[in-house]
Amino acid sequence: EQHGPVLELSFEVIASGKRVWRAEVVGVLGTVLRAREGASEQLSCEALLDAARSVLDGGLDVRQVVLGVPAIVCEGRLRHCDAPELDGAPLVDVLARGSGLPVHAENDMHHKAYGCYRELGVDAETVTLANFPARVLPGTATVADGRVLRGAHRFAGMIGFIDYGMAREEYRARLERPSARRLIAQGLCSLIAVLDPGLVVCTGDLVDEGELAVIERLCAERIPREYLPRFAYRQSLDDLYRAGMLACALDARAGSGEGA
Repeated sequence: EQHGPVLELSFEVIASGKRVWRAEVVGVLGTVLRAREGASEQLSCEALLDAARSVLDGGLDVRQVVLGVPAIVCEGRLRHCDAPELDGAPLVDVLARGSGLPVHAENDMHHKAYGCYRELGVDAETVTLANFPARVLPGTATVADGRVLRGAHRFAGMIGFIDYGMAREEYRARLERPSARRLIAQGLCSLIAVLDPGLVVCTGDLVDEGELAVIERLCAERIPREYLPRFAYRQSLDDLYRAGMLACALDARAGSGEGA
């Protein structure tokens, strides 16, 4: 369990605007061996490197860093990041140089969707995970045939950029209950029409089981019911996130030819 563990590093912007980060050393079987977390008003590459070092100094034989971010990762830099101070930041390179370890970075939704897919074990099904936080652009990620659909620019699933008939700031301001319902349904209908998932798992501040039932009815006004996916609600994605990050790290390790 302690041979060649993985450092999982992630951050998010919560409803209050604070940046919350988490650093965990996770064994290859999924056990958390060491963990730290914190919150601040702003983040920097150096602060995240310090967070990584805070758990790397525990004498464990960490082999990789896997990074989850609320952003698009393009050539090692963060794009369209929920934390604007990190937009364009070369975070992957800073972590690699500062830790001396290989860094595998993904959009946070890609990690969560892969973890969901691995947990469900639905090899033949297309599964979409959709996150609807308050006043932050929503994101989705889809796994088909065991692969996360990232797209040519790792932009796939960014339904916050769909044309909702209003300026983006007005759209962002309407992402609260109950005004978000029709916007969520519109985004999901676009995704369903293009990807035809068998299952959509929804989470975030703007949905719960009751809201999701209303959103499903709104989707049925646009999409024939026989083509609607199954809808499910998940309050917390922490376990899926951790599992998806670990699975991505171990996939990358296997692909590199490094032994366990």
